[in-house]
Amino acid sequence: MSVAEGSLPLSAQKAALRRRMRAAARPMAAAVAAAAAEQFVLVLEEQNRWQQACRILAFMPMPAELDVRPAVLRALQAGKRMVLPRYRPAQRDYEGC
Repeated sequence: MSVAEGSLPLSAQKAALRRRMRAAARPMAAAVAAAAAEQFVLVLEEQNRWQQACRILAFMPMPAELDVRPAVLRALQAGKRMVLPRYRPAQRDYEGC
């Protein structure tokens, strides 16, 4: 904590500490997420259904979700056809595209 922060109200000091903690955790969280994504690909590629599949339905992940993009890339490299869901508002459903 800096001298300037020490003169702030306790709530502002806590907010500053939370910002510093989140900033410090970002690189670690990114490394953990990347390792989880790679582990996911390794496990997935061992599955018979994955190996035999011609088409794979995937999704583009939100920031807090498992990053499946490495699996999508590996599937494309293996010659598999990737299908992503597309929302059709008029029908209020999804279709593969």
